[in-house]
Amino acid sequence: MRRIQVSRRRMLASGFVFASGMASDPIHLFGQSARSGPVTLSLQDGRCLAIQRYGVGDGVPVLYMHATPGARLEGALLDEACRRSHVDLWAIDRPGIGLSTYQAGRSLRNWRDDMRQVIALVQRKRGSLPMGVLGYSGGTSYALATAESFPQEVAAVAILAPRTPGAPGVATGIVDRSLQQVQRHPRMAAWVLRRYRRKVQYNRHAASVLPVAGFAGVDQQFAAQHSGTLRDVLLEATRCGVAGVVRDMQLIPWPWCVSLSQIESPVSLWLGACDALAPRSTVEFLASRIPDCVANVLPAVGHLSVLGPSSDLALQWLSHQVTKGTAK
Repeated sequence: MRRIQVSRRRMLASGFVFASGMASDPIHLFGQSARSGPVTLSLQDGRCLAIQRYGVGDGVPVLYMHATPGARLEGALLDEACRRSHVDLWAIDRPGIGLSTYQAGRSLRNWRDDMRQVIALVQRKRGSLPMGVLGYSGGTSYALATAESFPQEVAAVAILAPRTPGAPGVATGIVDRSLQQVQRHPRMAAWVLRRYRRKVQYNRHAASVLPVAGFAGVDQQFAAQHSGTLRDVLLEATRCGVAGVVRDMQLIPWPWCVSLSQIESPVSLWLGACDALAPRSTVEFLASRIPDCVANVLPAVGHLSVLGPSSDLALQWLSHQVTKGTAK
């Protein structure tokens, strides 16, 4: 039996469907792409969730589920596309990430209750309109859990670079074995992340430290072009420690406590043909189990670069579906 050795680099890559972060300086994105600073939502159990809005304030409301590791600041990469599609994007830090309070032992079941309160906030601000959900990579399960739990409120779901590691029939991506190691060795994962955070924090040339080896050329180019934003996201994700990110990484692999066959909203999947992390069998697995689901494979697009111009297609589809639901 072959023994899988756990290296620091491989364990880091396991979560890095997305990389970036915040330093000790103020987050420069607050005053640029975001329409305002973060909003802190106080939850009934005393915790709080941080939310940041991108796009246009009177646009189609869409809840955004970030990658792993990731944070609400990912929305900056989608801001222009949201404006073009007239979308009001609500990007949410999950518990223990960014400015959101850590929640020990959290699961997708806990997330449903958090989202009930987020949806209530959106409805207070925007009225009782149906909304969309956009997930990216490690946010796949959170987006689908939200759709399953709130069929009346969620009119449609779009997922960029969907991830279902460990699901039946899904091929192994380049970081999936490392994800298994994170589940088994969370302390080591935390140690690696803390070391990596320090490396990123003190290296302003983030393109040289982002773990994109093995990614497609289009992804490496995207990482170089957006290295500052990616750096901000990683550092923000680990602002208050790495425990939230480690827990997020543990929750990525299948099985999830989500009944895919019970999702009533239309779902669209958007996978880059050059994606080295998410095999094409991922979208085949989801599309065969979600009742109203269409899979789209994007040529010359990878795992990171799907957040580029290709995201317009997903956002336009989402905006159309939600608007159609509003008109009913």
